[in-house]
Amino acid sequence: MKAMRSFLMLYFILDQGYSKCEDDDLGAFLGIISPELWDDGWPIDKAVFNDWIEMCQPQSITEKNIIKKY
Repeated sequence: MKAMRSFLMLYFILDQGYSKCEDDDLGAFLGIISPELWDDGWPIDKAVFNDWIEMCQPQSITEKNIIKKY
């Protein structure tokens, strides 16, 4: 559940930023992760949430993964 909670926090922070700048790209991204549009408790684009889970995993940075982490 920690991943979903942090994902919702990400949404809230980005939404607050969007209210200041109203960038079209950010608005589109917020549209696909908006909890207001979920009908099954998951973002419309589940791949975004899966990417979020992957990025939140504690991992060591090595020579092999440093570019991906960056």
